[in-house]
Amino acid sequence: MKSKIASKVWRISSAAAIGGVLACVSDVTLASATVMPVGGIFQVNTVTPASGSSRYDSPFLGTSVAKMADGRFVVAFGMSLLPYPDNQSNHNVYIRRYAVDGTPFGTEFIASSNPDSSSNDDFYPIVKIDANGNFLVAWLSRRTTSDGAFTETLVGRLFAADGTPRTSDFRIDSDSAPYFNGSNTPVQTYQVAMDDDGDFVVGWYDPVNNNIVVRRLAADGSAKDAQAMIVRSQPQVLDNPQVSVAMNQSTGDFTVTWDESSLASTAIPLLWRKFASIQAQAFAGDGTALSTQPILVDSCAEYFVGLAAIRQPATARTTAAPDAVSGTRRCEFDSAEVLEDRSGAFTVVLNSGSAGYMVSARRYSANGKPASARFTISPPGQLGTSDGVGRVAGDGTGRFVAIWNDVIGNQTEALFGRSVTAGSRFNGATFQISPTDPASQQHVVLNGSVALDPSGGVAVIWVEATPLDPSNIFGDADLKAFGQIYSVQ
Repeated sequence: MKSKIASKVWRISSAAAIGGVLACVSDVTLASATVMPVGGIFQVNTVTPASGSSRYDSPFLGTSVAKMADGRFVVAFGMSLLPYPDNQSNHNVYIRRYAVDGTPFGTEFIASSNPDSSSNDDFYPIVKIDANGNFLVAWLSRRTTSDGAFTETLVGRLFAADGTPRTSDFRIDSDSAPYFNGSNTPVQTYQVAMDDDGDFVVGWYDPVNNNIVVRRLAADGSAKDAQAMIVRSQPQVLDNPQVSVAMNQSTGDFTVTWDESSLASTAIPLLWRKFASIQAQAFAGDGTALSTQPILVDSCAEYFVGLAAIRQPATARTTAAPDAVSGTRRCEFDSAEVLEDRSGAFTVVLNSGSAGYMVSARRYSANGKPASARFTISPPGQLGTSDGVGRVAGDGTGRFVAIWNDVIGNQTEALFGRSVTAGSRFNGATFQISPTDPASQQHVVLNGSVALDPSGGVAVIWVEATPLDPSNIFGDADLKAFGQIYSVQ
C-alpha cells in the first residue's frame, strides 16, 4: 500500500546564524505540505549568557514552549549568565511571550518570585496553558545548604494570559515523595499536563522510595492530593526513569507512562539478562485507576557475557539499529511520551535504541487496547535522539508533531520533525528544523521542545551551540536565542 506522505520537506531555519535557543512557528493544515517562511530569524533572548561556554558546558538547561488556542505562545528556558565554570550553577528560568505572528510581548522575565542567588538554581522548565490562556511554568529548583549539600524540589508559578503573576512560587512535589535524583548532575524526569480548566497533573520518579508518582493540583495551584499518589510501587530501574503524563483536556482524565529496566544473572555462569520496558496506566480525573494492571507498551531483552551483548531475542522491538561493535541490537528505551485525545484515546511516542535511535508510536483506545500497530515516525537510517520531555505535542484530536535529533555529518547535529494526523499516519515528510547555518561545523543541538495549537499552528524551540573555532570542538561556543515563523499551506 502506498504511503500518504507529502513530498515537501520543512527547513525551519535557513538564515545564517551561529547558535543558541531557537523558536519557530508553523501554521499546519492537513490538506497540503507547502511550507512558506514568514519573515526572518528573530532573536528570542535579549539577556545573553557570558562568553566562555562550550557545547559541553552549556549555560542553558531546559527549554519548553506552549501554545494558546488563538496561536499565541509562551517560551521558557533555564539559563545561567555566568562564565564557565560558574555557568553550571546560578540558573534562572526565563519566560517570553509571543503573538501568533512571532512578535514578542516585551522582553523575557524571570519566572520565580524567589530568583536565583549564589546558592540557588532553577532549571528544566515546563510550560502548560489552559483554554483561557492562563499558563503554568514549572521547574526543578535546587537549593544548596551551608554544608555544601543540596535539595531538589519541583516548583510552579501561575500566570495570567498577559504574563501577570497569579501566584508566588509554590511546591509541586511532596514530602512523602520528594523529587531528588541523588546525583550532582540534575536530570529532568518529570512531566506536567493541564486541562482546559487549568487543573494540572505532575508525574515524576521518587528515587527515595523508588516509586512512580503523580500529584493532582487545581487551577489556583492548590493541591488536590495532600501527598503524591503512587502509580507504580517499586519499579525495576537501572537509572532514573523518564515519566510522562498527558491529560484529556475536556474531562481531566490522565495517562502516565514510564520506563523500567533490570539486569539479572542466569543459570549460566557469567551470562546476564537485561530486560527493559515501557509501561502506561490510565486514570480518571479523580485519580481512580481505569485498569487493574499497567499496559505493557513495549519491551525488549538481551543477554551479556560480562559486558558484551551476544544476542537479542526475536521478540525484541525492531526500532533499534545494530550495535556498531557486536552487530547485535541494543535493548534500551531512551524516552517515551504520551498524548491523550479528548475522546480518551492516547498515543505513546517512543525514542528507542542505543547505537541507533528510531522514533515510533502506537495508538491506544480509551479502554487501553491497542488501536494501531506501531508505526515509525523518523525515516529509516536517521539516528533520532531525545534530551528531555516536550519532544511531542498534540492538539487533542489525535494529530501530533514529533521532533528528534540526528547527526548530519562532521559531528554536526540537526533537529528534525514530522507531523502525524489522526486519520492517517503522516501529514508530511520529515522536515529539518536546524541548524540555522547550513554550512556550520561541529554544530550541536542541545534541547528541543514543540507545541501544537488546535488550528494546526506549530512552535518549536531548541538550543544550538557551535564552537567559535570549528577545529576545536571543546573550545568556546556561541549560544544565542533565535526564532523564525513558517506557514504550512
